[in-house]
Amino acid sequence: MSKIIKVLPNVNNMDFCGRIFYEPSFSPNGNVCRFSVIRNFGGNKAPVIVDYVFYKPKNGFPEFLKKGSPVIVHSYVTPQKWVDKDGVEHEQVTKVVKSVELAQLVEKRLKDNAPDVPENAGEEAIEAEE
Repeated sequence: MSKIIKVLPNVNNMDFCGRIFYEPSFSPNGNVCRFSVIRNFGGNKAPVIVDYVFYKPKNGFPEFLKKGSPVIVHSYVTPQKWVDKDGVEHEQVTKVVKSVELAQLVEKRLKDNAPDVPENAGEEAIEAEE
């Protein structure tokens, strides 16, 4: 006789858009890249910074992985455990990159009486002539 249990769906995806916060660092053998992405949500809200681990894809790391690049990161989360040099056990959730793409900025028209700094999340104000 079989037993039926209820489980969560097997979904483990995280998509995040922002700018690369600092120059990515690579492992000595060049197979692992670590970088962070920052997103400012405007107003009095603190920016969100997400750290990633990117294992070298078959076609190599993208050229645009540089500080300030606007990116969309597709990742999954996985727990990691390790013991430090003092014998203390640590655990953290790591965001592992599945793929990363260069984000394209989109234009958004602001009303004439809009404030100088848009309050909407992650928008960058640029002056454009009509």
